[in-house]
Amino acid sequence: MKHARIRFSFQRGLGLIELMVALTIGLLILAGVSTVFVNAGKSYTTQERLARTQDNGRFAMYYLVRDLRMAGFTGCLRDLDTNFSNDLNTTTGFFLGSTNFAVPLEGIDNVSITSPKWYPSNDTGLPANVWKDTLAKPDLLAIRAVDTSAVAKVTDSPMSDTSANVAVDSTASFQKGDVVVLSDCIRADTFQISDTPASSKLPHGTGGTASPGNSTAQLSKLYDTAARVYKFSTRRYYIGLNANNVPSLYRDDNAVNAVELVEGIESLQVLYGVTDTPPNGPPSAYHKADAMAAADWPKVVSVKIGILARTPNSKTTDIDTNTYNVNGTTLGPFNDRNSRRMFITTVSLKNRTLQ
Repeated sequence: MKHARIRFSFQRGLGLIELMVALTIGLLILAGVSTVFVNAGKSYTTQERLARTQDNGRFAMYYLVRDLRMAGFTGCLRDLDTNFSNDLNTTTGFFLGSTNFAVPLEGIDNVSITSPKWYPSNDTGLPANVWKDTLAKPDLLAIRAVDTSAVAKVTDSPMSDTSANVAVDSTASFQKGDVVVLSDCIRADTFQISDTPASSKLPHGTGGTASPGNSTAQLSKLYDTAARVYKFSTRRYYIGLNANNVPSLYRDDNAVNAVELVEGIESLQVLYGVTDTPPNGPPSAYHKADAMAAADWPKVVSVKIGILARTPNSKTTDIDTNTYNVNGTTLGPFNDRNSRRMFITTVSLKNRTLQ
């Protein structure tokens, strides 16, 4: 009996066509996976940058709103025009001048213009590192008030002599050279702490190395336990460039101790709300600082703050050709690879409206 022979055909290699098909399929899969990976990376980077911009804008608003709510606060006494004594060696100037103590707000509209000046004082002094960018057109804002975190209660009942060191319950918040306001509901004195506070007493003598110093050691009255001592400052907010050449929100006190608060703040735009029915009527109109008449400033009851915040520069983002209308001011186009976001809020000046 004969058996039929069955021949098996074994594959002995991979054909060229099959190899090309396999490579093509592999490349398509790899391209798809790479696209998903790249897009996911871009999405994460974009979201992270926008979240950082959001946080920066919120922090910048926090600092500005907090200080604006305290603008003009000088303790129990509100009338600094007639019941106020400036005991400093200098009674003039933007920071410590007698006439400016009663002016809670000043502003500069667009520091990039030729010869910018503060309104209403017409002072021309600027922070050393202020940024004068013609596309961002940043405003400057000055806020005058006492610092409620640096306060002490007078413990004399009353003081034995108007030239005696002021006895307080704590000197922890004060140091030599601080300019302070001693105030009750009847009167206020401003003087400089002339020496290192010791034994719970604040010295206010003449001479010494503190600048500007005091013109007299005599206070205007014998203060008692109804009085409080507060640290005073004219606090300026402005845009400056930091060490990384990034525009940031800065603050200084009496032209010293400049501090970078928030990185990536490109522009500050300020409008002042003026009431027709002072002192506590609602604002009837909002104006830029340079459009305010001298008679308008005592009628300011609110401030509208606008901020333009930006991300750090990145090669992965599109060129920003947009313009931004921040509180009526057109900013840009910047034509760079930063992403931007606007923040706007309105702050009521409590020390003006609650009278």
